Amino acid sequence: LSYALEEDGFQVTAFTNPEEALEELESRSDRPGFIVADYLMPRMNGITFINKLRDEHGDTLGKIPCALSSANGRI
Repeated sequence: LSYALEEDGFQVTAFTNPEEALEELESRSDRPGFIVADYLMPRMNGITFINKLRDEHGDTLGKIPCALSSANGRI
């Protein structure tokens, strides 16, 4: 997904660890325009990740539009 978005001209910052992504998002002064979270991330699923953004950072990170993705056809 990152590669496809970059090929279309988007600037992408990808993370393999949801906790690391949260730390990075909290520390940055610039905010992304959109967040894509994978449902099957390790240690925290995408729904939990998005809810954490909304619950703990409602006025800042919680206002960023988010999408949930999954490669698992059963979800």
